[in-house]
Amino acid sequence: MRFRVGDVRSALLPAGGYDLIVTHFLLDCFPPDDLAGVVDRLAAAATPDARWLVGDFAVPPGRWRGRAARLALAGMYAAFRAVAGVAAADLLDPSPLLAARGFALVAEDTRLGGLLASRLWERPATR
Repeated sequence: MRFRVGDVRSALLPAGGYDLIVTHFLLDCFPPDDLAGVVDRLAAAATPDARWLVGDFAVPPGRWRGRAARLALAGMYAAFRAVAGVAAADLLDPSPLLAARGFALVAEDTRLGGLLASRLWERPATR
C-alpha cells in the first residue's frame, strides 16, 4: 500500500501506478481549466482497472434544497477563497471529465439532503 501527499498539480505520480484514487473535497477546489488538468494527471496515474472514489459537495435536485445548497456553497467558497486561497468560485461537476477518461459511475450515495455526494467510478481493464 502506498499513500501520496502533495500538490496534485505538481507531485510526481507514476503512470499507471495506482489502483485506487480517493479525492474527498479536492476536485471542487479548482476552476475549470485547472480541474481538467488535475483529472488528466490523476487518470494517467491510474491503472487500467482503477477505481476512483470522489466525495464532494453537490447541488441537490429540488427547488428549495437546490437554492439552499447554492447559498451555502456561495458562502463556503467565499470563506475558502479568503482563508485558504482556493481558486474555484463555483462548484463544477467532474463527472464528464472522469467519463471522458474511461471511468464509469458504479455507485453513488448522498447525505445532508444531497449536499454531500460520494461517487465510486471504475475504469474497466481492456482485455
